[in-house]
Amino acid sequence: MMQGQKLRRADFVTSLILLGFGVWMLLEAFKMPMRDTFGGVQNVWYVSPALFPLIVSIGILVLATVLLLHAIRSGGAAALVHSLKHLSEADREPLIRFGGILLGLVSFVYLYIPRVDFFLATILMLFYFIAAYYLDDHSILKRLIVFYCAGCVLFIVLFATPLAGSLNRLFAYATDIVALLFFVAMVVFVRRATRGRTDQRARIRLALIVTFVTPLILIPVFRYFLRVQMPREGGIIEIMHLIYYSIR
Repeated sequence: MMQGQKLRRADFVTSLILLGFGVWMLLEAFKMPMRDTFGGVQNVWYVSPALFPLIVSIGILVLATVLLLHAIRSGGAAALVHSLKHLSEADREPLIRFGGILLGLVSFVYLYIPRVDFFLATILMLFYFIAAYYLDDHSILKRLIVFYCAGCVLFIVLFATPLAGSLNRLFAYATDIVALLFFVAMVVFVRRATRGRTDQRARIRLALIVTFVTPLILIPVFRYFLRVQMPREGGIIEIMHLIYYSIR
């Protein structure tokens, strides 16, 4: 019976992952042209490059929905909720650590890189990861994850509404300033969380050094010597441009 519950619980989780993957594939397929003109010849829909990923994504969504309904009817969802409610502290820690890693990577790639100056996006990610895991304190890790998640929600609201555009019309790098303020707030938060702990303060200083030195070396190397344009060149990289072209 217990083995059956584990299987139904795994079915429920797997169906959610497949649903997410199917939706992502469907959205990406809709970005491909269904009709186009090549060399003056009109392309018809049934030879579109979008057709195959559309069929595959719809198939994944249908099968994932069937699996989801079966898992719910057979108690998979209830088993998952029960197991989450009765997790021991030892079981929760690896889940929290994994969730923190996932939060940092997803926010860096999908939230900050496309919208915030690449230097600022990098120092946000580096300091979050170093402070969360190098300090090796589970209590600080949990609190920092909550703090960082709150900041991500702030930026999601900022960029999902006309607020970011309005701020940038007032000042071209307004959202970069918001990102910088968030970074400063995160540093202050971590310092307050480690008040009175000399060993942790030394690690914070090292974290700040690594956080700033890494992009200060890598970004100029890629931007000015390898000629690779950064995903988002905002206020900080504009300052780098001014320094580089003034001494060149």
